[in-house]
Amino acid sequence: MTDHPFTDMELDTLQEIMNMAFGTAAAQLAEVVDVFIQLRAPKVTIVPVGELSSYLSTEIPHFKQTSVVEQQYRGETNGMALLLFPEGAEKQMISFFEVDPDSVATPDIRLELEKEVLVEIGNVLIGATVGRLFELLNRRINYMPPRVTGGYAFDDLLVRGAFTPDDFAITMKAEFAFEDRQVNGQLYLVNQQSAAAELKRALDEFWNSYE
Repeated sequence: MTDHPFTDMELDTLQEIMNMAFGTAAAQLAEVVDVFIQLRAPKVTIVPVGELSSYLSTEIPHFKQTSVVEQQYRGETNGMALLLFPEGAEKQMISFFEVDPDSVATPDIRLELEKEVLVEIGNVLIGATVGRLFELLNRRINYMPPRVTGGYAFDDLLVRGAFTPDDFAITMKAEFAFEDRQVNGQLYLVNQQSAAAELKRALDEFWNSYE
């Protein structure tokens, strides 16, 4: 892969901060769905945007069929958060909102309900993870409304976000289990290259605050 803009120390620090942030997000989601969530420590990797599509196709079976919750954020650091779930995950998660799928009147209504479930869960996981991440880094951001799409439209998402091959994605592979069922989620923060300098400054300030 192409060189990324971070040193090993910066990347290790970023991973620790994202681990803390995702733990906060998972705890908040557990309160929303009232279900215990088991976590594995997320693994953070930097992937150039120009290589991201092929990277995901290698990492995720049937990537084109995945469900994607996308949410852009703006502020001192601009970017896009992408939460990916395997195909059919929304059908498992709909039960956490005390809805009987068989009671839904029509396929169209059920499809809309499944999208709402993905948005609700994505809103919590993205909002809490990204919010806590930038809170720890003492940076402010604002969110655009989330939307649901699929892996088949992934390249269009990047174009719509005005990213270039020189931009980078902070990929966080986060596996979590809702009690008796396994749902694997993966979170990706796709940032413009101009965000690198601000992130590096924030990491430097983070280290200095503990000296």
